[in-house]
Amino acid sequence: MLGEAGAYATLAALAVGEWLSQAALEPALVSRALSAAGEPGRLTPLELADGTLVLDDSYNSNPASVRSSLDTAREIARARSARLVLVIGEMRELGALAAEQHDEVGGWLAESGAALLVAVMGDAARFVDPARNAGIDAHFAENAEQALALLLSRLQPKDVVLVKASRGVRAERLVRGLVDAKGQAA
Repeated sequence: MLGEAGAYATLAALAVGEWLSQAALEPALVSRALSAAGEPGRLTPLELADGTLVLDDSYNSNPASVRSSLDTAREIARARSARLVLVIGEMRELGALAAEQHDEVGGWLAESGAALLVAVMGDAARFVDPARNAGIDAHFAENAEQALALLLSRLQPKDVVLVKASRGVRAERLVRGLVDAKGQAA
């Protein structure tokens, strides 16, 4: 489980486990439990055969979760001395605040230092101009399939790729397409 949110979830689970058992948990038990923690599409790391690291956060999206995932992806890219690539889809179900919140996220993306941004579907188009103005190679895709084609034409080995979108964007198809095209690391 990656990032600050993963750390808090882990600490909460440990606290509950120790409270229920009324004793310190065995380190080996904790290690086994944490090795199986998390679920697909929730900031799940996938190492591809060419060294690209995909952070699959395709399960859902809102401004706070984009911010948290972006911070984590940026930290990982920095630690690996890798390019940061963002594939960020529309955040759905924001109602009357959709335009304003997409603009706010667009500002964060523009400040991310990413090398490449692929914005996917609908209001995600609002991410492109701020990113381009910040010098990021930014593109808009109408759907996940178009985003995959854009990404594959620009991806470099060892990139760190954050894929984040609301469920309706179907970004999990893009993640699957990356794995199919590049192969998963052994």
